[in-house]
Amino acid sequence: MGLYLYSLEPPANPHPFNEEARKGQRIFQQQGCAGCHTPPLYTSNKLTPAAGFRVPEDLLKSENILNVSVGTGPTLAMTTRRGTGFYKVPSLRGVWYRNGFGHVGQAETLEEWLDPARLKDDYVPKGFHTGPGPIRGHEFGLELTLDDRRALIAFLKTL
Repeated sequence: MGLYLYSLEPPANPHPFNEEARKGQRIFQQQGCAGCHTPPLYTSNKLTPAAGFRVPEDLLKSENILNVSVGTGPTLAMTTRRGTGFYKVPSLRGVWYRNGFGHVGQAETLEEWLDPARLKDDYVPKGFHTGPGPIRGHEFGLELTLDDRRALIAFLKTL
């Protein structure tokens, strides 16, 4: 079954690498996104600590730990029986056909994920949610202008 699943090819990407996507690629580079989402896989495959988790000294020496928290909520990483305090940096490859952004899928789309309104206390997430409230974590890109966010999203959708 596993071999069959790995043999499946994703659908063809309908998003062209056009001038807007090129602009988004420059923004991706300028904003330092590649530090965590390193091409060509668009992930560093490193672990990043959940909000409030202090990385033990012995683990700080590991090249697999990126000691930068993006503010991802600690619930899943620290209170479940498999919780380690870390999240793995996700790949952005194929992000155009995925949904459910955030550590529990609160944001339905890239547009919602990169919308600064998601940080407001009365925000109602379009993805998985139990009620109104902000979608915390990964605030990178939220300070961009609307045009720059659209260009960044256009680039991400080409991956």
